[in-house]
Amino acid sequence: MQIYVDPNFFIKEIEGHSEGTIEENKKSLQDIINILVEIMQAIADSKINVPYWKKYLETLVHKLIYTSNSIIKLIEGYELKTFNNSVLIRKVVDYPTLYILSRALIENYVTLSYIYNNVLKDEERIFRFKLWEVSGLISRQNFENELENTDIKQKKLDEEEMIEKIISEISKMSEYKNLDKGQLKKLENHGLPRIESWNKLIQQSNLKQPNFSNLYSLFSNYAHSEYLGIMQTSQSSHHADDQRNIESVKLVLNHVRIIISLTIKYCTNNFISAEIIFNTFPQIYQTSINLYAKIGSK
Repeated sequence: MQIYVDPNFFIKEIEGHSEGTIEENKKSLQDIINILVEIMQAIADSKINVPYWKKYLETLVHKLIYTSNSIIKLIEGYELKTFNNSVLIRKVVDYPTLYILSRALIENYVTLSYIYNNVLKDEERIFRFKLWEVSGLISRQNFENELENTDIKQKKLDEEEMIEKIISEISKMSEYKNLDKGQLKKLENHGLPRIESWNKLIQQSNLKQPNFSNLYSLFSNYAHSEYLGIMQTSQSSHHADDQRNIESVKLVLNHVRIIISLTIKYCTNNFISAEIIFNTFPQIYQTSINLYAKIGSK
C-alpha cells in the first residue's frame, strides 16, 4: 500500500475545507497567484529604490509564481498514448513530478526567508546575500565549455574579479568569523550559498513545523529517485480518478496555496504599494489569504 501524506495535513481545524473538487481548488489557487502577480506589478510600478542586495527579491517571488503556474498546468493532466496513438490511460496526473516541483517551491520560499524574510539585522542579511551571490558566481566559473565565445570568456574573467572582490568584502564582515573550517573550504572551492542544510533552514523559517519539514522529506524522495519514491510511483495508477492521486494533488494544492499566501503577506508587510493594492481585492480573497498564511506559519 502506498504511503502518503493526508491532504488536510495543515488544516485539520478547518471543517470541510478540502471538500471541493480539484477544479475548484485549482481555481482558488490560480486566483491567489494572480493576486500576487498584481501585487508585484504594483511594487514595480512604484519604482522603489532598494539597496543592491535586495535586487533579487523580485526574481525570487516571480520564480514562485512561475513554478506555481507550472504546477497548475501539470494538474490538468494528459492522455498517455502509444506511438500509434492508442490511448493507454485516458487522463494521467503525474503526482511524482508535482512533488518534485513542490520541493523546488519550498526551497525557493526558504531562500526568500533565509535572505530577506527574517528578523535578522541588515548586516547579517547582507552577509547571507553575499555568500549566496559569490557562490553562484563560483559555480559559473566551474562550468567547462569548449564552445565558449569571446564574450562569454570575457564575462567569466570579469566575474572572476567580482568573486575576489566579494570574498574580500565577506572576510571583513563580523559574521565571517562564525564560519568553521569546513564551510571556509567549501566557500573557497565550490561556494557556500547557505550556511545550514535545507532541513535546518526550513526549521528556522516561518513555515509551520513539523509539517513542512515532513513534506520536504517526502518530496525529496521523489526528486532524488530514492527507493521510497520509486516504490510508491510503481504502486500508483496515476489515473486522474484514482483516490490516492486526488489526495496527492490536494496535498500539493494546499501547500502551494499556503506558500503563495505567505509571500503575499510578506510583500504587504514590507511594501506600501503592495498593501494598498491588496486592500482593493474582494474581502473573501483577503480573508482566505490571511487564513492560509496563519495556518502555514509558526
